[in-house]
Amino acid sequence: MSTENDIEYRSLDTQLRHEARCTALSGSQISFICEQAIDEGKALEVIVHTHNPKNPYFTTYIETLKTKKIQQEQYEVQAAIKIIKGN
Repeated sequence: MSTENDIEYRSLDTQLRHEARCTALSGSQISFICEQAIDEGKALEVIVHTHNPKNPYFTTYIETLKTKKIQQEQYEVQAAIKIIKGN
């Protein structure tokens, strides 16, 4: 499913959060655009902000599969969703 949602993500070994833009989301994968490259196999916590006022966000845990540089300081990340939690 193609989508345009804001997300926040962080590596599981830090509390530092980064902002990104989700471009595709399914039950098993997520793709997003961010400002830094992320190593393949990295575990991340991702908060997806929705357009639904009853459920404004959900949290998912992912494993990065692929990072591709698309322009200066802009990367497309594809990842496998491992766990989805509600808010």
